[in-house]
Amino acid sequence: MKVEDNIVKDIKFEGRGCAISQASASMLTEMVMNKSLTSIKELDKDDILENIGLLNLGPARIKCALLSLKVLKMSMVEYYASKDPESAQEIREGSRLY
Repeated sequence: MKVEDNIVKDIKFEGRGCAISQASASMLTEMVMNKSLTSIKELDKDDILENIGLLNLGPARIKCALLSLKVLKMSMVEYYASKDPESAQEIREGSRLY
């Protein structure tokens, strides 16, 4: 993820997995492109599940769908760790998705 002035200017992912995890990651990159980190902090599991159109997934598949969001939130924790520790802690606590 490339961030300039608190805005996501570029984001990519690399990974292997099931169709749900790959589709979710792809859609998430589109969701956050050119958005502020402040607004991305507010994303939650309902936003992801609604965006991919799969609201009735079983527990294992929910984890697949939310994996990319969890990784994104953890990268934001790392980004904020030195700049704004309070925000890093807030994101860390809010990243418990399931």
